[in-house]
Amino acid sequence: MTRLERLRYMAYLNWCGRGRPAYDDWTDWFHAERIILSYSHTDLTLASGAPPVAAGNPMGYMGDVPRVVYGSENSHIHEIAINPQSRTWGHLDLTAATGAPGSDGYPMGYMGDVPRVVYGSWDSHIHEIAINPQSGTWRHFDLTAATGAPGHYGSPMGYMGQVPRTVFWGIDNHIHEIIHKIATNRQSETWDHFDLTAATGAPGNFGYYPMGYMGEVPRVVYGSQDAHIHEIAINPQSGTWRHFDLTAATGAPLANSNPDPMGYIGEVPRVVYRGQDAHIHEIAINPQSGTWRHFDLMAATGAPVTLGRPMGYMGDVPRVVYRGQDAHIHEIAINPQSGTWRHFDLTAATGAPLADSDPMGYIGEIPRVVYRGQDAHIHEIAINGAF
Repeated sequence: MTRLERLRYMAYLNWCGRGRPAYDDWTDWFHAERIILSYSHTDLTLASGAPPVAAGNPMGYMGDVPRVVYGSENSHIHEIAINPQSRTWGHLDLTAATGAPGSDGYPMGYMGDVPRVVYGSWDSHIHEIAINPQSGTWRHFDLTAATGAPGHYGSPMGYMGQVPRTVFWGIDNHIHEIIHKIATNRQSETWDHFDLTAATGAPGNFGYYPMGYMGEVPRVVYGSQDAHIHEIAINPQSGTWRHFDLTAATGAPLANSNPDPMGYIGEVPRVVYRGQDAHIHEIAINPQSGTWRHFDLMAATGAPVTLGRPMGYMGDVPRVVYRGQDAHIHEIAINPQSGTWRHFDLTAATGAPLADSDPMGYIGEIPRVVYRGQDAHIHEIAINGAF
């Protein structure tokens, strides 16, 4: 991290209410306090020379450096990432580098001890492209062939839930998990398959993909045919998986006809989804009572209605990003001063191009939002410091 980037980050921590961080000296403190935080736009495709994206949503994640993965027209999986030495964006064709099969959906990247990318291929197998911790190079692994897991619909979702985990919608309409098991001496490692639906008696999936996240315990959320939002999570007392109907428990409105809820840890476990009223709704654990409760984020903020799926993430405060019917990228986030939710039009604030995909927000040193523009480029809107 350069000195300017470090100063921006220190000022950012100050601004978001985490308290003044430890500066190296009074000169650093003086310069950091003069930084004004704002949002900026970057065309990642132009900056990296990467090929234009095809259909689908780009996926950003923090994997030692900020990384963005997406699929191109030739079914290859590409990565745009910051070079840790030059601090500039670079491009890598992960498919060409590893000889992995082509993708038939959206690749999903996550940090699970090493950077990992999971995706579905035309053979109905789930594949992983990950960095080999010994060689430092990318390698391919067929998760389905290794575990005997059933074929899949939609796109798999990888996440770090104590160990690397991949969840997916099976052709049997069940929610399945492929889990990475590493021996305590790290001398051996295996992948195992587990049918979460069969183990819990949960209703079948009815979305494009289930979403897994670590929220105190591993949790998987998805939509069912009754338009309810369901959770399958590990019971911290028994250590076994159990099912919970979040909609029935909270009286939250029914989900849209294509329900793909997004779960994330934002101080407490939170789940956001698009309702049949085109509003973004949140179901979250009340920190006082420990029970789930519902909240209409749009009614509370006056934010415009959504066109696609919302995405929540923890970026200093809980943040939810989505594509509006005006093709703008909007954010609903908690104001660190007042503690209340507020709306912000990221496109209007930065002059970024109109969106043609749902956005993806993540914390990559600073809050970052990536999306596919109507020009088929990958764009980023991020918090930026300027003197």
